[in-house]
Amino acid sequence: MNTFLSRLIDKGLLERKKEETKAYYGAALTKAEFKQRKAKAILEECYEGKISHFIAALTGNNAITKVDEKELIAHILDK
Repeated sequence: MNTFLSRLIDKGLLERKKEETKAYYGAALTKAEFKQRKAKAILEECYEGKISHFIAALTGNNAITKVDEKELIAHILDK
């Protein structure tokens, strides 16, 4: 069990606080931070880190709707 917890700590997913002889564990990231990290890892691993490659793969079979397209454009323009 300690090896498993230590690996999660090493990956930055878990925090450990020691108080006297006890150790307390908790999440090191918020849910939003975890999702962002996971999305970035997938983008790097599968799409050479390029959002354009991801969008091309997503829309290859017309998988993106007009509503999705408008939301994506609005998000890009907000940045």
